[in-house]
Formats: sequence, C-alpha cells, structure tokens
Amino acid sequence: MVLKCGVYGCSNKADREEGLQYFRLPAIITNQGSLAEKLSTERRHQWLVKLNQNFADKNLGNLRICSEHFVTGM
Repeated sequence: MVLKCGVYGCSNKADREEGLQYFRLPAIITNQGSLAEKLSTERRHQWLVKLNQNFADKNLGNLRICSEHFVTGM
C-alpha cells in the first residue's frame, strides 16, 4: 500500500517523495486512566480540527500526514 498524505491539496506519496515521513493520527489511550483518555481524545480532536476536513465516513486508521506539515525543532 502506497502511503499518501491526507492533507487537502497535498499530493505527496511515499513511493515518489524521498526524505518525507508519514505520521498517523494520535491514538486515543483507553487503558491508562481517565485523564490519559481525555488528553489523548483532545489531542486527536485538535489534529482533526487543524486538517479542516470531513472524515465522518473515512477509516482514520489509514490516514497519514506527511512531515511537510510539521514544524521542525532542528
């Protein structure tokens, strides 16, 4: 399966773009207490808000975001 970026308007694909990394949405942590679940749910929600798309009928487990959309600390 070829990874492709899920950001609207981005055409990056792992098979033709070298040097990029692809990241999944943060998982919702359900086995480390209610605070961890609340924080991870909010983190995931913020990612989806920033993507500004309707993912209602999509499998979010397959969604990837390429590293071009992240600020580097280097």
